[in-house]
Amino acid sequence: MQKPLSFPWRVGYPFILVKLRWKEPLLELSVFRSYAFTSVILLVWITAIAFYGLLFLNPVFLQKVQGYSAFSTGLLMLPQVIACIIFIQLGGRLYDRYL
Repeated sequence: MQKPLSFPWRVGYPFILVKLRWKEPLLELSVFRSYAFTSVILLVWITAIAFYGLLFLNPVFLQKVQGYSAFSTGLLMLPQVIACIIFIQLGGRLYDRYL
């Protein structure tokens, strides 16, 4: 029986080997030699997993454990959704302005 995590290694490793030989690769892998760049990428990755995990698990918790209805859960989640919309727009504008 195959291990489920063996698939990314079987596909990813040849991908990296091929891309390192191209003159103009789609993804420049040499940037990952920089400790600062790799650290920031890993931090953003971990933050995204935590954020989207919370977006998924919070309504499940409210409905299954706290006993709220789907409508009540939606109303409780509404401030978070509004804040996400506002701050994503604000972050995009700040990025465009300063970078």
